[in-house]
Amino acid sequence: MDPASENELFGTFVDAAAGGSEIFFVIIIVGLILGVLMVGVLVLFNGPFGRSQSRRQNSERRAEERLRQHKDLVHRIRSFARSRQEAVAQGIETPEAAASALQHYGDGVLDTVTISTRNVKQVDRVRSLVAQEMSRLRQSVPGVTSAHDCRGT
Repeated sequence: MDPASENELFGTFVDAAAGGSEIFFVIIIVGLILGVLMVGVLVLFNGPFGRSQSRRQNSERRAEERLRQHKDLVHRIRSFARSRQEAVAQGIETPEAAASALQHYGDGVLDTVTISTRNVKQVDRVRSLVAQEMSRLRQSVPGVTSAHDCRGT
């Protein structure tokens, strides 16, 4: 571009800005207002209120997940114990073998929970659940007397 055409272009821009200064101001003001609103929205969702709310939601999700896992573990232990009772009732397994299998299963679950969570309360809950299922097995099947209590009790 030659210098004469640059001056003409610049002059046209200056004339347009001088004639449309009101529009220029409106555009600047609207841009600033939109910028402030965007910052406000970002602070609201990612600021202190947003973070504490997401922390609370994450905490609630973790608690729900722990509860779901605990219920699943209880279901698995009880299901295994019931299957041993049924095996004894059908004559497939001896009462001593069923008690031993349940005991070994309970010990394995306890080891897994101990290693994975290191949560003493959860280990104690699982230990008492296995002991409870052993007691139910002893009561429901005659001849189960040689089973020892769950490890650590």
